Amino acid sequence: WLNPNNVRLMSGGTWYNNQTANWGFNYQWNGTVHVKLEIDGGKVTVYIGEKKVGESNVGTSSGRVGLFSWNAGTSFDNLVITR
Repeated sequence: WLNPNNVRLMSGGTWYNNQTANWGFNYQWNGTVHVKLEIDGGKVTVYIGEKKVGESNVGTSSGRVGLFSWNAGTSFDNLVITR
């Protein structure tokens, strides 16, 4: 979950109300934001651009990744999932 100067990691069965981690992180908000998630079992490491934001254990080793936006002008592209 990205907000200006804030990155949140959500997890669990009801992802939108189960915050696993929250980091204050300064990044360019009004432009392209490159996000990378490295997932190893239950450990998730979050990057914005090339900078590591933080890591957390989400308590499970399987699940889903979701993309959405409240802003009609948002787009998602270059999504890559590798094993």
